[in-house]
Amino acid sequence: MRKRTIISIILVLVILGLSHNAWLTIRPKPQSTVTSIRGGGGSSSTEINRLLTLRTRVSIKFDAMIFIIIAILGFMLSYKLTSYLADFKVEKKYSRLDILFLAACAVLIFLPMSHISDAKKSEAENRNLAVWKPFIDKNGRINYSFGRDFDSWFSDRFNMREALVQYYYKGLANISFDFVRTKNGYYYKKNGWMFYSSALNEFGPINYKFFDKYIKNLVRFNQWLAERNIKLYVVIIPSKEVIRKEENKCININRRERAAYFMNYLKEKNLDLNVTYYYDDFRRLRDKDSVFYKTDHHITDFTVYELYKDIINNMARDFKELSVAPEDKFNIYERTLCRYSEHRTFDGGCNYKNGNVHDEKLLMPKYTYYDYIHPEEIAIEQKNIFHYIHTNKNKKYKLFLLGDSFEESLTYFLNTSFYQIDKHRRRFNIKNKKGELAEYEKAITDFKPDMVLLLFYSPSLSWLEKLYN
Repeated sequence: MRKRTIISIILVLVILGLSHNAWLTIRPKPQSTVTSIRGGGGSSSTEINRLLTLRTRVSIKFDAMIFIIIAILGFMLSYKLTSYLADFKVEKKYSRLDILFLAACAVLIFLPMSHISDAKKSEAENRNLAVWKPFIDKNGRINYSFGRDFDSWFSDRFNMREALVQYYYKGLANISFDFVRTKNGYYYKKNGWMFYSSALNEFGPINYKFFDKYIKNLVRFNQWLAERNIKLYVVIIPSKEVIRKEENKCININRRERAAYFMNYLKEKNLDLNVTYYYDDFRRLRDKDSVFYKTDHHITDFTVYELYKDIINNMARDFKELSVAPEDKFNIYERTLCRYSEHRTFDGGCNYKNGNVHDEKLLMPKYTYYDYIHPEEIAIEQKNIFHYIHTNKNKKYKLFLLGDSFEESLTYFLNTSFYQIDKHRRRFNIKNKKGELAEYEKAITDFKPDMVLLLFYSPSLSWLEKLYN
């Protein structure tokens, strides 16, 4: 009896230790922090230096009720389990191996609930986790979907889930031959090329009624700008799945994408619109560069520089003093990993991270990078996470730039040619009844640019439908 009691108390202490997050919360409370943002170009483009916290307090929250409940239930369970195992040995005359097996099963049942993650995002899957939705909310309303909500919450947060997810995808890759399915795409072991499954929608059915809507919105925006003596340029970036179709065995190389049909239809209209789709240019670049990162859907720095030169030369037909920064203005070097964000940091790439891939051999390819040798000439002001202003006092013209993530790397080349760039990252939560461009008309009017550049990825072609309602 005494041994059972001592063992039960030890087990209770173990249970309380494993479940300490439920009854004890310790959180640091920073009293003051200093954040400085320094803009520039090249390798020191946008550096965010967070200074050390000057003073820190610790907040400790002890939930006595939860502690007592866990302690009592844990003791009852432990005492019952030890008693049962003792009787199991004496009366049933089973071996100690059977007893250990039952004890291990009991521990494995308890293990998933021993620690519930309070993280907001899964690092392994790069997505937001399900949030807790109570059975009765603060207003006294009953949640009739509590069962499904609880299942989603627990499935996203049980103990050791992140490790299990990683082992699952590693195991899936190990048992696959060449083609490996990931969380949101696929890749090929032999050539190392990774692709998104969603990009295959580019090869879907063609609806010319939608094309008419796209063109109508572009014409409307172009006229609105022309009334203010502002030129419009539209750049469509072809997808990785289109340019590297020979490496992507899921695509018929003879099929054309929706953007190609749209451009042919637009040319037939013979309208005064400056729209460029870089399919032919990027296909020609394949002999010099990979064009796209193997583990990301963005274009390489080498390709961005070629794109920048063509855009500037196109604009220079209307703005004679606009010029391209030559290669000797950049520090050119090779290295592994991908760089595509406004922070100019290197990582494995979106396909690699979002696909939950864990094979460092895929990260070995080297790419050519360009860093501007005079970053001190460029001042960068951050308005919010979607809005930056780049200023180069040595230049003349003003550019209003609106686009998706492909504008980020391009901006660090464009800011060598423009006096000021008002850069806006397209937001997907705009709910203006007049359309998305109605959100930016005031900003354009206040900024008074010489030109506007719309830039987007070809799988996002349907964005043109949302410009105006």
